Amino acid sequence: MAQAEQTRAANLADLQKQLADVTAQRETVFKGETLRGLLLTSYGFSEFGRKAGQGALAMYLGAALLLVLSLAGLVHAFRTPASATFAAPDEARERVTT
Repeated sequence: MAQAEQTRAANLADLQKQLADVTAQRETVFKGETLRGLLLTSYGFSEFGRKAGQGALAMYLGAALLLVLSLAGLVHAFRTPASATFAAPDEARERVTT
């Protein structure tokens, strides 16, 4: 363009139009690629957030299950007499083996 302007070429207007068209195409491609990259990055991080939400839900459900089991253990501990044994052998079986 600089050389065509210095020599005052006959096709200067045509060259300026071609330059404007190429510059517009370059800007469109640049903006499109930038927008595409930004959108894909946002989508990727939204997927991380979704997976983290699913993990948090699983952890909350696990914590709720452990709370229920702990409460059931406490209820069992207070309702069962201290003299009760767990998995005590049968007396008949004890006589046979001795």
